[in-house]
Amino acid sequence: ALGKDIVGNPFITDLKKLPHLLIAGTTGSGKSVGVNAMILSLLYKNPPDQLKLVMIDPKMVEFSIYADIPHLLTPIITDPKKAIGALQSVAKEMERRYSLMSEYKVKTIDSYNEQAQNNGVEAFPYLIVVIDELADLMMTGGKEAEFPIA
Repeated sequence: ALGKDIVGNPFITDLKKLPHLLIAGTTGSGKSVGVNAMILSLLYKNPPDQLKLVMIDPKMVEFSIYADIPHLLTPIITDPKKAIGALQSVAKEMERRYSLMSEYKVKTIDSYNEQAQNNGVEAFPYLIVVIDELADLMMTGGKEAEFPIA
């Protein structure tokens, strides 16, 4: 579930259908509430071996409640330079996965994981990057921050 559409009707979808999602709004419009609801939904429905999170929180307040969850691929990132490094690492992992998926002639993580199970190969967990205040990261990181997420 994501929240409500512009008319106030509930908007529910499988987040697997939204590989890229940007949430924008004015201060106090409920962005953080929505993001936290999505994170909690993901944590509730996915064990740590099937879901890994990279959480970038430059203001050091929004994601601190998740500091001890087993789903974290790295500790919560608050430093912009470390955030850029993490984004570059995630981009490399994405390329590695594309290569392996090509070898198995599959297009989705679920299809790959099915093939991996049949061939005794390690499955891919879903890897989700959650960035609070992307604009701040883009201002401090410039092109280095933009390239891995573009």
